[in-house]
Amino acid sequence: MGGNSTIAYPGWWWTSNAIRIAVIAIYAIVGLSAILFNLFVIYAVMNRRSMRKNINLFIGNMAFSDMMIAVWNISFELVNITTRSWHWRVEGTGGRILCKLYYFSGSMGYLVSPLTLLFITVERFRGVKSLAAKGVTRKGLLCYVALTWLIPALLYSPFLYFMDLMNYPDGTLMCERIIPTTYYKVYITPLYGVFVVLYFAIAALGFMILWRLRDMETFVNLPEVQRRARKLRVRNAVRMVLCSLGTFILLTTPYHAQIFVFFFLGGDLQLYFKVYYGMLFLVCLNCAVSPCIYYVFIEDFRQAMRRVWSIERRTTTATQMQTRNAETVML
Repeated sequence: MGGNSTIAYPGWWWTSNAIRIAVIAIYAIVGLSAILFNLFVIYAVMNRRSMRKNINLFIGNMAFSDMMIAVWNISFELVNITTRSWHWRVEGTGGRILCKLYYFSGSMGYLVSPLTLLFITVERFRGVKSLAAKGVTRKGLLCYVALTWLIPALLYSPFLYFMDLMNYPDGTLMCERIIPTTYYKVYITPLYGVFVVLYFAIAALGFMILWRLRDMETFVNLPEVQRRARKLRVRNAVRMVLCSLGTFILLTTPYHAQIFVFFFLGGDLQLYFKVYYGMLFLVCLNCAVSPCIYYVFIEDFRQAMRRVWSIERRTTTATQMQTRNAETVML
């Protein structure tokens, strides 16, 4: 390390060890929940071939991005909160690379879910607009998934230039933005505009689909049972999209809004960090809540959960029977 000094954490709550421990515990619980819930979604999709439907693969893609957000943000912030210091602990070229990747990877994941929701909605809209419309092919699906990562990677790639390590006179090493605030404002304004456009596009398409589903002529060439089943699947998928979108907007917009307001209107740095960690908690909470939405609206994931629960119950019952048999033999 470049020295023994550290920059103390701002914010009145860090002066209380009890509150600091409570914050650490809450962050750890939410982070662990987000990781486990999203891992189960990914496992459910990849474990059975019957689960590898287009919408489930899209959902698995969102689960991976949510898990990445939770891992990157919570792990680094827990270290900072625990040590009450911003001192960057990795020096040299490796430290510079990690600094850039931390902000790049931790930020680009925010755009993956809205893009994935947009592609799901577009495909559902095509399906209800014309019965003759074919579903997206597996090659097309891979292109969609690739775009959900390539577009954010391009839009957030400036972070690889903006962020770098800074050595302070007291020996403290910091990972900070190295460009003037004016340039940063020019960058984040259209970037945040992309989110707003995506929100309106997804909501508009989603409500158009729900409205169109009221017209049974969309599925007139199908038998009654198939028509009802298909209509229910489409409706549940769209409701999942709209619910996920609403939750995403509710829990992540405050985080982006407080950054935007601080850079454009200024304010007290102490107040900024008091708000920052509350808003970041909401972002991580979104990562934990999203898998629950999938289980509520998508039957495939409910069945996957029931299968896991059934296997666990059978395993527990078998273990209990073996234990009883062993006790009987001993008697």
